[in-house]
Amino acid sequence: MGKTESDTTESREPVIAQIVELQRKMLRAIHAATAPAWLQLDVTMAQLKGLTILADLGPLTVTSLGHALGIGAPAASHLVERLVQLDLAARHDDPNDRRRTIVTLTDQGNVMVERLRHDGVEHLRQWVAYVPDPDLLKLRDGLEALVSATRLVSPVVNDRQLSGDASGEHAAVAGAALRESGKPAHQ
Repeated sequence: MGKTESDTTESREPVIAQIVELQRKMLRAIHAATAPAWLQLDVTMAQLKGLTILADLGPLTVTSLGHALGIGAPAASHLVERLVQLDLAARHDDPNDRRRTIVTLTDQGNVMVERLRHDGVEHLRQWVAYVPDPDLLKLRDGLEALVSATRLVSPVVNDRQLSGDASGEHAAVAGAALRESGKPAHQ
């Protein structure tokens, strides 16, 4: 008698549970390794989200930043004011419409976001360097299989996001959200 689909699924479940637990341990290790950099931040979570959106999408109007964050224009304006005071963002008049204000990251804001993003990658690179060669190839193959599965299961995941260049996708998602709200994306 051959294995049934139920038998195969049942035999896979313990392995899947082990993989999920190992991933949780990796995330905890990355969190522990990067916590000092995050704890040194003197910004609120909302401000950090604003910095990340500006880093991913580039210059935005105050209104567009607010839409991307899911907050109103007054709250977005207050958030931008605080980022400007911290020298993490700058405001500029929109050359096409002087009634609008464009927000950009300053050099200091860019450095902060890049440092936070880079820290986790560098720790992972150091750890992977200690994996023995035969296991390194298995790790690569396993991660390739997992990345392929993300494309099958999660239609919102695309090659640009997986390559680390998510800015275009963030722009597309933000643009779609703005269009759904009925507001022009350029405000």
